[in-house]
Amino acid sequence: MESLSNEENYKYLDFLPLNSILAQKMEEKIVSAFEKGLIMILKTKFNSEHKCKAINTWATPVYLHCFGVENWSCTGLSQANRTIRATVMWMVLLFLFHIKQQSIYAELIHRESCQSMLV
Repeated sequence: MESLSNEENYKYLDFLPLNSILAQKMEEKIVSAFEKGLIMILKTKFNSEHKCKAINTWATPVYLHCFGVENWSCTGLSQANRTIRATVMWMVLLFLFHIKQQSIYAELIHRESCQSMLV
């Protein structure tokens, strides 16, 4: 078995070691993996109960598995909480705007067809 050189780093469960430079990179990698999973789940057409279960099953373990390896500060956790809330609100607003836009479009088509029938 070969030993690692000075430039190589040992990975434990795909987590880099805890020196200051690699810890910041690892934190960014964890947050981006969580956001990617969260957005994929929120884009599905599940109802709210199944979306909550999917988030707890697929997205949350990304954070849970790294708590023993990665040292999280209070500000890092509050930033992650804000990211989660902002992503969920962004997806909800995007979905509501999309539905509202479709209903406005359907209403305009209905008005035009009614006006053409009257003429």
